[in-house]
Amino acid sequence: MSVPHTTLICNQCNASASTLQLDKYRIYLDGGAEVPVRSTFGWCEECASIRPIERFDDAAQVRAELNDIETELNQRSSSWLKRLFNRDLPARSSSLIQLSTKHVTLQHRLALIEKRHGDEACLNCGSRRLLPFTGDYDLELGIDFFYKGSKPTGFFHPGCGGEFIAEGSDIRFHFARITYCYSPVGELLEERRT
Repeated sequence: MSVPHTTLICNQCNASASTLQLDKYRIYLDGGAEVPVRSTFGWCEECASIRPIERFDDAAQVRAELNDIETELNQRSSSWLKRLFNRDLPARSSSLIQLSTKHVTLQHRLALIEKRHGDEACLNCGSRRLLPFTGDYDLELGIDFFYKGSKPTGFFHPGCGGEFIAEGSDIRFHFARITYCYSPVGELLEERRT
């Protein structure tokens, strides 16, 4: 599958970054669970560039999903007859396993949010010296599935003073399937090629 992207270019020094950085598949390896990493843009002082950084602002969403899954799991196991029915049908049993796995993953995600919110790291170098990207780089997606046009983002290049401009690109990229694995404290552990 190919991915369209937007390029962010400083209008003063031509420094640039691509939204493709956010499209990489990243997970935390946390006690045997593989927890998806949520990311957003930020300015990394160490990299001196716009980089993907960890994002921990989804606690309410995670709690709501956990409540929904717990309700469904409780309903499915509320009587011995339901437990027997769910165990004997392979499709139902598989569905219960998937729900239970998602429940564990969301519990790990919530623990990470509660422990690390405010201690986000650069997903490139691990630095905590970050400025949040406060600009708007959303562009209209055309019928040909390319981002169209350009606009000022409202985010000014630290140390330079120029403003980053979002520009659509007529190039689409295909990614090799690489999983970037991080520790629960945000350190890159390994890259898995699949």
